[in-house]
Amino acid sequence: MKKLMCNCKWVLMICWGLLLKTAFATPPYTDTKEVRVSKKLTFDFKAQPDLTARLQFKYTHIILTSWAKDSVKVEAEITANGSNLTEANKILERVTLQYDHTPQNLNMRLDIAQEQALAKKGENNSFSNIMSGLVQSFSGSNHISSSSSINIDQNNLKVVLKIRLPQTSFPTIDNRYGNTELIGNFTNKVTAGLFYGDFKAERLHAAQLDLSYGEVFIRQLVKGTVMLRQGSLKLERVGELSLISNSTTVEIDSVANLLLDARNDDITLKKTGKLNGKAHFTQLAVQQLSIETNLETQFGSLQFVRLLPSLSTLDIMARSTDVRLEQLLPDTRYDLVVRPEKWQAPERLLRQERQPFEAAKGHVRIVWTEGNPKRSIAIENREGSVLMK
Repeated sequence: MKKLMCNCKWVLMICWGLLLKTAFATPPYTDTKEVRVSKKLTFDFKAQPDLTARLQFKYTHIILTSWAKDSVKVEAEITANGSNLTEANKILERVTLQYDHTPQNLNMRLDIAQEQALAKKGENNSFSNIMSGLVQSFSGSNHISSSSSINIDQNNLKVVLKIRLPQTSFPTIDNRYGNTELIGNFTNKVTAGLFYGDFKAERLHAAQLDLSYGEVFIRQLVKGTVMLRQGSLKLERVGELSLISNSTTVEIDSVANLLLDARNDDITLKKTGKLNGKAHFTQLAVQQLSIETNLETQFGSLQFVRLLPSLSTLDIMARSTDVRLEQLLPDTRYDLVVRPEKWQAPERLLRQERQPFEAAKGHVRIVWTEGNPKRSIAIENREGSVLMK
């Protein structure tokens, strides 16, 4: 009898070991083939030319097209992906488009139903819950939690929204984890806030953009404000721009008037009329300057490749910045403050008279005139270098 009980004990231990091995080492069976389901929405209505369109979306590719009609046309498609048809349909059921409209307003938003909690807040898993999970795995169950507990994101949800708007309308866009594209000519103000998404536009008369973690491309902008964090900005033709940027790459082909507030950026300006503002820890290269600049800089570098004869003023207040003037203009009054050992220039300039600069120990001030002064160039660079060619 004792021998029989011993054998039973070993049998139970072997079964328990097999149970644990099966539960933890063998994943539940899942079908890896992806299933897609979708639903569509279309509608149109008559609208005032100055209609305001308010769009609040996420995981959505928004395409706005301007047209010369007093009407709005909307086409939307929502697509859900799942490991099986049931899962995909349940995801799709949790996503709805809410909208209302009048001739003066269009309001649209994407709603995603909240996930169902798998356990009550603050409740700890008990040993019986662990055992329940082990038994489910061992029995070959391939779906422990319901589809409503699946997190919905850009991996299993795709929304495409296409809207035709009057070109004089006022779009206001809030889009997260999705791209936004404006096609055509929007002659009134466009307002957009994007998070983890790209923004692309052809022609904007006025814009107020607040963007994080994305790429921006605008072919033509008459007047606007752009706030950009952790991204890139490419503009072709700009009239007046206020740019507030942090940790970005900026390239502007042509800008008439730029007000800059930059930090940790890499900025290239090809053709610039007026340039004012401040730049900290920024690499700023100006390939052509035609009218004026007034800049404050700290750390980083500042380069002017070509100064046009139409230039009136160049005023730089810098700290620990590498400043380079690739071209010296005639008929100019120069006023320079720098550490003498950090000034590189043609030999004739290095022989200019130097005066101690009392406000900064170890710095000197050099003032001289080339020809008949028509403009002024003043650079005060404390602890930084100045190169003049």
